[in-house]
Parts: sequence; C-alpha cells; structure tokens
Amino acid sequence: MKKIKQPLIILISTIISSSSLLHISNAYAWEATEFTQYLNFGKLSLQYAKQVQQYATQLSQLNNEINMYLNMIKNTVNLPNEIMHKLAGKIAQVAQIYRNSTGIVSTLMNADNELKNIYRNYDFYKLKNMGVKDYFLSYQNWNTSNSKMYERMMQMLGMQASSLESEQDILQDLLSTNKGDLGQKQALQVGNELTGMMIQQMQELRKLIMGQNELNAKMHAQAEAEKANQMAVQERLGTYIKPNYGNGRIY
Repeated sequence: MKKIKQPLIILISTIISSSSLLHISNAYAWEATEFTQYLNFGKLSLQYAKQVQQYATQLSQLNNEINMYLNMIKNTVNLPNEIMHKLAGKIAQVAQIYRNSTGIVSTLMNADNELKNIYRNYDFYKLKNMGVKDYFLSYQNWNTSNSKMYERMMQMLGMQASSLESEQDILQDLLSTNKGDLGQKQALQVGNELTGMMIQQMQELRKLIMGQNELNAKMHAQAEAEKANQMAVQERLGTYIKPNYGNGRIY
C-alpha cells in the first residue's frame, strides 16, 4: 500500500488546488495552473501504470509458485501443512493487490471527473480523439467485474472477500473450509485460477490508464492549438485583446 500513497497525495492536492482556482481572477495564473494539472495527471497516470505492471509481474510470480506446489503434490497422498501455510501467504498478497488496485481505480475515476473541469470540451475531445470511450464508465465496469471475480474466487476458497485482515486469518479459513487432501488440492487450484484472472485484470487496467493518459495529452494539445488559432485570427482582424484580470478561463 505504501507505493501508491504518494501518487494519491499528488492527485488530491492537485484537485484541491484546482477547485480553489476555478474562479481565479488572474487569467495567466489559470493557464499556469491548468498546465500544472496536465503535467501532474500525466505523472500520476504513468506512475499508476508502472505500479499496475508491477502488480501483474507479482501475480505472475505467485501463479508460478502455486503451479509449482500443484506439480509437487500431484501424486502426493498426504499434503504437508507447509503447503497450506504458503498458499495463505500467496492469497494474502493477492488480497493486498486487489485492495490497492481498487484504490487506484477510484482515484482515476475522480480524475476523469476533474478533467471535465479542466477541459470545457472534454466530451467532444473524447468522442473525436478516442471514439466513444468513456473512461469513468470503463473504470466503473472494470471495478465491478474485478470485484465479482475476486469475491467468487474467495467464496470458492471458503472465505469472505471483505474479511481478509491477516495471513493468519486466511490460513485458518483455508484449513477449516478445505479439509483433507482433496480439499486442499482444490484450494491450490482455485488460488492458481485467481492469480491467473488477476493478471488479466491488471493488464486491462494498465490499458485503461494509458488510454486515459493519451486522451489527456490529446485534449491538452488540441485546446492549446485552438487557443493559438483564435489568437491568430484576432490578430489578423486587429481585434486581439491581451487577457487581463477577471477573465477566468480564456478558451
């Protein structure tokens, strides 16, 4: 969880500063704030994309380790308790990744709303540059499907997704609900399936983050181009007036 606290702080402080500057009197100050917002969001999204990729790598390692356990016990009659202890540790790591990823998605959904405050023609740019992709709804759908998949896998393991507080709690649930060698082998199989599905979820999330980042860059570039064109037309017509205090947004 420590890895994502700093980006969260960056976004939250950015949103707060933006909200307080929406009605700022200095047009130049607004432009600088807007550009800072653009840069901050770009940095945030790239940090999150990197973090999610690290989660995918971590899940892939967990998946390989669980597969190794499955191969080890394929022809074993009596499973050593050590296997279930190790599985509990793997599930605890998956649970933490799940919580962290949902936190990232919640933050980026808020960021999508904030982009609408930054860019007056946000929906137009989104439609023109990225088709009909709605990132708020895409994150929402991802979160829903991810939660359902995770909860279903936890139920198959005999656990409540919302009550995984510690590795010891997970171990107790695994041992109490997956009794006998057959039950323990099935628990390993479910753990293997869970990590495999989570890898796919992280890959999809990374695509969404990078797409949203690309949209932000395109919107900012197009907004700057429109502003430059308006100024050029006004200068040719001799009607250009240098922005002064009290104008708020200038495009």
